[in-house]
Amino acid sequence: HNYGSVYVMTARMPKTPRTWNGNTQNQPADMRYMSICTAGALSASVTPDCAYDEQILPSVDAETGRFAVVISRGDERPKNATSECGVVWLDAGNGDGLPSGSSDYMFLINRNTQVSPEFKHSWFSVLKRGGEKEAMGDYLPYALNLKTQKNFESLGCPVDKKKLWAMLPR
Repeated sequence: HNYGSVYVMTARMPKTPRTWNGNTQNQPADMRYMSICTAGALSASVTPDCAYDEQILPSVDAETGRFAVVISRGDERPKNATSECGVVWLDAGNGDGLPSGSSDYMFLINRNTQVSPEFKHSWFSVLKRGGEKEAMGDYLPYALNLKTQKNFESLGCPVDKKKLWAMLPR
C-alpha cells in the first residue's frame, strides 16, 4: 500500500474445466483449478479475498486471452472495478493481520492445481530461480501498479484493456 492503492493482476488465462455447477463431464484443460487470493502475513493466516477460475473467466480479453483482476482496499475500490465493466475485483484487506505489524502489507497468491502434463506454462514448470518468465511465458502473472482509483477509473467502462496491456513490460 506504500507504493499505490490500486493494482491489476493479469496473465494469459489457462484452460480450466467448468465444474462449479456440477458439470462433471471430461473437459480438455490445462489445469483443474486456478485461483488468485489476496493475503496478509502467512503466520496470521489472513486471506481477505479470492477468485477462482470460473469467477475470473468473464474478465478475459477475447483478443489477448489475458484476465484482469483489480486489487484495492474496499474504501479505495474504483467505481469501474466491476464485472459489468469487464474486470474482477479483490479486496486487498487492511494489512498483515499481526499485532504491531504493517497496515500497508499485502501479497497475492496464484494457485495452479492438477496441471496437465502437456501444459508447460504453470508454476510447476519453473525449474530455476529467475526462470519464471522463460517457463511460464504469457501465463506468468504480473501486477500493474495503477497507483490511484482515479487512474484506474480513467480506463472507462468497459475497461480499456488495450491501455492496461500497453503498461506491461516488454
